[in-house]
Amino acid sequence: MRKTVWMTTAALVLASAMAQAQPQATEPVGVTPTLGSVDFGVRIGSASGDEARFERYRDLRTGLFTNLSLDKATDTYLLNIKAENIGYNDQAYDGLYRNGKLKATFSWNSTPLNYSYESMTPYSGPVISGNTATYSLNPVVQNGVQTGVFAGLPANAAALATPSIYRALANPFNLTQRRDVVNVGLAYAATKAVDLDFGFSTTKKHGYQPYGASFAFVTGVELPLPIDQRTNDVTAGLEWANAKGMFRIAYDGSYFTNDIQTLVWSSPSYGPNDTTNSSGYSNGQGASTGRMALAPNSHMNVVSVTGLRKLAHHSTINGVFSIGDSKQNGELIPFTINTFILDNPSLYPLELERATAEAGARAYNAALNFTSRPNQYVGFTAKYRYNKHDNTTPTFNGEEYVRFDQVWEETGGETEQFDITHNTFNADLSFTPIAFTTLRVGYGFDKTDHTSRAYADLKDNTLRASIDTVGNQYISLRGTYEHTTRKGEGFDEAAIVDGGAQPDLRFFDDASRKRDRGSIVLTLSPTSMVNVNVIYANGKDTYNDPAQEFGLLDNSNSSYNVGLDLTPTAQVAFGVSYGQDEYKALQESRNANPAPDPSWTDPNRNWSLNNKEKVKNASAYLDLMQVIVRTDLRFGFDFSDSNNAFVFGGPRIAALAAIGQFLPLPAVTNQWQRATVDLKHMFTAKTGIALAYWYEKFDVVDFATIDLPGEPGVPRIDYLGEINTGYGNRPYKGNTGFIRLLYLF
Repeated sequence: MRKTVWMTTAALVLASAMAQAQPQATEPVGVTPTLGSVDFGVRIGSASGDEARFERYRDLRTGLFTNLSLDKATDTYLLNIKAENIGYNDQAYDGLYRNGKLKATFSWNSTPLNYSYESMTPYSGPVISGNTATYSLNPVVQNGVQTGVFAGLPANAAALATPSIYRALANPFNLTQRRDVVNVGLAYAATKAVDLDFGFSTTKKHGYQPYGASFAFVTGVELPLPIDQRTNDVTAGLEWANAKGMFRIAYDGSYFTNDIQTLVWSSPSYGPNDTTNSSGYSNGQGASTGRMALAPNSHMNVVSVTGLRKLAHHSTINGVFSIGDSKQNGELIPFTINTFILDNPSLYPLELERATAEAGARAYNAALNFTSRPNQYVGFTAKYRYNKHDNTTPTFNGEEYVRFDQVWEETGGETEQFDITHNTFNADLSFTPIAFTTLRVGYGFDKTDHTSRAYADLKDNTLRASIDTVGNQYISLRGTYEHTTRKGEGFDEAAIVDGGAQPDLRFFDDASRKRDRGSIVLTLSPTSMVNVNVIYANGKDTYNDPAQEFGLLDNSNSSYNVGLDLTPTAQVAFGVSYGQDEYKALQESRNANPAPDPSWTDPNRNWSLNNKEKVKNASAYLDLMQVIVRTDLRFGFDFSDSNNAFVFGGPRIAALAAIGQFLPLPAVTNQWQRATVDLKHMFTAKTGIALAYWYEKFDVVDFATIDLPGEPGVPRIDYLGEINTGYGNRPYKGNTGFIRLLYLF
């Protein structure tokens, strides 16, 4: 599929080519050419509906629009500087300097993430104290809700008609965040055979994101979680290389800092602040305040060695080995924020086993690759990869804990360490019996050993075959087929039932299965002016453990795409494409109470879900380059349509439907379309003007998005048993126009 978004860089390159095509005087000897550009203009836009989703990862505000670039090359150095979208939330700056021995690079790019410009919340805050963010509700309102003075959150369909007091108190805000990434790189050629390199990257994330904060309360709560995080990454390496091989030793480090590590918030629905409420959940009377830990500070250090050696008969062997160490030692928050329990240690002897996490993991990674092509007809490759993840975190005794921040219990246990050892081997043999065509057959073995999962081992055996025809001027073909059988060994039923699940449940990533997948990529070029592209892919997973009854039972994916490109002249290009993707999945479950309740083994409580999504894509473009003198004109159109259906079945669903207590989920549908027109005209070899227009429209129907009745696009934050921020999937329509002046120097 060809995207036709107007790009400044492409326009400048074309403009440069035009300028260079004009008759020019011969430059004096010793004068080095310098090429730079100024791209300056105005962007004018408008949007209706969900404007934040329209912008999403970009900033399309109306205002001045500026791009700059400078390229200078001499006999001794190369300099390249670029600046794009200066002053906006998606601005980007790049720099490159290179001479005979030194290469230096710099980049700074910003990426916004716009969730919603229509969000609301009745919470005040956040108040930041140390590394804790606190959101609070008006205590008078809280008490009034508990005593019935004010209307609380609706608990049933009949109460939906009455607005809650929390809706009346809600204040609007923009739910957005931004990521800024700065990269610095240095490479120095110390000698002909020895290179040194250094890299540093710092990533800053700040703003807000929607975050579920419902632990301990029957009422669902969504808050705008404040984000203030930074990740610093550093890498350094020493490399030696000659015509026969290379060797490299390197260090990589990553350091994550989160300035907000604890979240505290008020409950919109709470009960007595003691342990007399043995439920602490089902009657809706949770604790008055909640607290949860957020991502802690952490760091990782990795040392690696890499080597390559060229052998006889066009053979090469290379490998890498690394040792990594990850640590985090964040302060552990207490078992509960419930003051009644905390103030009575004689009745509730809760005590943290240690004050900090002392968490860590050690990773060992190795890879070895061998390739050989002894003659023009036969080739061989073999690859082995080893990964070992050792959890070095001491176990933590959680036998005593506080359920829902309300009920002290002694039914917990010790934490479990999660270790993984992964071995992968692949071998492929290729044959080239005729010119331009290669046949390949291969075998793969993949073994995963892990702890704290249902299966101790998972083994994959894969057979694959492919055909490649390239280099022929009329046809290019690549076809692949792969069959994989996964077998689980060392099954531990306790790993499933101890978590309250049915013994016949299997997790999709920890189960025996069979996988078949294949693809075909075909390109036909009957003439130099015509290209026809056909792509087809299909894959299916079937979970075939005889003991499995619940979980994901099978899923399949298929896609095809057909495209046509025509270039009747050097100035005219036209293309169209159409494709369709389809996904299907079947899963089975049982709605039951824990044993010895008879519903636990009652097959009449079984229900199934068939999920089916179909996505259709189409695109078209028309390029008219210099059909009009000094003018380039481009048209583009892209279209996507998705329908995601949920079909429930089984005896449990049938029984509920018979008594009118089952409402099926409607399909989630969306349709996106985009049209662009781009015009560039050069008045002279150095000056020009560019005009562009973008149109974009998105229509969506999503049952998870709740609006006020009769007011589409206006979020309802006080739906059944929840306070949310109003974030959801909503339609939009946007128009963006550009008027820009181009100057090359």
